[in-house]
Amino acid sequence: MKKRFIATAVVAGLLVAPYFSGQLAETELRNMVAKMQNIPDAVVTIENYHRGWFNSTADVVLNYIQEIDSQVAPLEMKITSKQSMQHGPILSQSNGLGFGLIDIAYDFELTHNQDAALEFTHNFTKDKLESYMRIGYTGTMTSFISLQPVKIVSDDGTFDIKALTFDSVFSRNGRLQMSGNWQGLDVTKLAQKLMSINEIQFSADQQVVRGDIFSYNALALGDSNFYINNIEMIGATAAESVTINDLTMQSSSHEENGFMYADVDINIDSIKAIGQEFNKFAYQLSFNKLDLDVYQEFQNLMIDNNGQQDPDMLMMQMQAMLPKLLTSGPELKINKLGMQTAQGEIASQLNISFDQSVLDVDNPMTMFMALQADANGSAPIEFFNIIGMQQNIDELIMQNMLVQDEDRVKFDFTFSGGQAWLNGAPVPLG
Repeated sequence: MKKRFIATAVVAGLLVAPYFSGQLAETELRNMVAKMQNIPDAVVTIENYHRGWFNSTADVVLNYIQEIDSQVAPLEMKITSKQSMQHGPILSQSNGLGFGLIDIAYDFELTHNQDAALEFTHNFTKDKLESYMRIGYTGTMTSFISLQPVKIVSDDGTFDIKALTFDSVFSRNGRLQMSGNWQGLDVTKLAQKLMSINEIQFSADQQVVRGDIFSYNALALGDSNFYINNIEMIGATAAESVTINDLTMQSSSHEENGFMYADVDINIDSIKAIGQEFNKFAYQLSFNKLDLDVYQEFQNLMIDNNGQQDPDMLMMQMQAMLPKLLTSGPELKINKLGMQTAQGEIASQLNISFDQSVLDVDNPMTMFMALQADANGSAPIEFFNIIGMQQNIDELIMQNMLVQDEDRVKFDFTFSGGQAWLNGAPVPLG
């Protein structure tokens, strides 16, 4: 009898729980949409919400209007996300059996006032795109997107879009984790390959530090990784073609006492261009002590403007805000920019900072005097001879823009106290 009572209670609970899960899910969805209301030039609304006991449906509609200089009428676009929702706690609609508040399956519709060239977006997304989301009772959102291979034929050529998968997890505390893989793209015209991109992988693990995870001006810091196996842009001759192999980009950023510290590292194994081959391209950038609150003010100014404000007025507002950004003493460093050529290494670096003892936030003119910079670089002379630039290099040497040191050319630049120096000689300013 006791076991029968427990079994009955469990069954009753499983039957009743979906109703309350549906109520919670509707509240969650309406809260998410409410946080999207400040997107510039766009309005997001919920239409046709029908909540049942075990399932619900709704349309989330984004109406977007953008003025285009070359057109009399503005671009008007309506994206409708048709959502089919399964209420928890037992879920099976989103990528397998699981436990949570709700599963959502998406279907998309696109309408616009442009010509038929945009119709392919509508057609292939309906047939080829799968998109699901699972929302847990803690508010964690797990998403999965899959795009099957698509072929698009137009007057500009044939576009073979290969398979794509994308996964993401958004937590209530603002943590974002995502990863994806795109097999690439081939573009051909009259059976001639024009471009190809092969295998893109990307991932990120970041934390929102300013704004809300759904707000248009949210700032997130953390780690990200990006990899491209191969890019080819094929011209009529080898000199007009470009091939890039094994491109990796890694970035890492964090907040410390209200300031952002960030590092970016880009490496390319090999590049073929202008009839030459380059190896071990490296670009290492550091950005330290950027005031995040002031940076977000800059970001909001640019987003809110969005081309609608007079450019001169916008520039005045940005110039007025710039001293605030510099009072924290930000530093920009290009620790390495260079590559290996058959003739030898090309290498350079750059440091920019501001002397806080000189900078006065109430006097923008002091920014010029506070600026401190140094840069240097060198390259083999033979490299420029091979690519047909020897005459240009000779002229730069005569002007003291470059200095010859045996079989290499180099430069050394500094700026301090309002005075620039290039290769040991003062540079007139103004």
